[in-house]
Amino acid sequence: MKRLNGKFFIVAFKKAAERLLVNKDEINALNVFPVPDGDTGSNMSAAVLEAVEYLKQLNSTDLDQVVDAVKKGMLMGARGNSGVILSQIFRGFAEGTKERKYLTTKAFSECLLKSKEVAYKSVMKPVEGTMLTVIRVLAEKALSELMEIEEFEDYFTRLTEIAFKTVDETPEMLDKLKEAGVVDAG
Repeated sequence: MKRLNGKFFIVAFKKAAERLLVNKDEINALNVFPVPDGDTGSNMSAAVLEAVEYLKQLNSTDLDQVVDAVKKGMLMGARGNSGVILSQIFRGFAEGTKERKYLTTKAFSECLLKSKEVAYKSVMKPVEGTMLTVIRVLAEKALSELMEIEEFEDYFTRLTEIAFKTVDETPEMLDKLKEAGVVDAG
């Protein structure tokens, strides 16, 4: 697939929401930064579930409207640092999809850059070794190493590999994670 449309985005977002919910407790257990309150998985799940509700109410599969509904739902459901930052990542992504009927991998990479920019601006003191680092690295790699990939299956495979590698490296960036022997929960 070389073009990602609104229908595909809905299916992919709902699948991602399911995966988050399945792993919510495990994510909560990883939560040690900025405070060890064990709610990162719950906070991100609340944002994502509200976005799914907004998608259910949407009577369109136009990409820009779909992503806008996700953005609004995420913001309304956002709780805690992780929920708010995740909502801002989608706010940035939505800025990149305005008036687009579909995304190519190149356009998706540009949306990741907007996601990174908005997310970093939303935090007074961004800290590396967090979910911010993951979106930053994804945007950077997407705009450099992945620009030649046209097929979304290959593109998403590489993005996933990059994301997991970056998450695995978070303890080396943040002492609190290293001391607890965990990766960043976000």
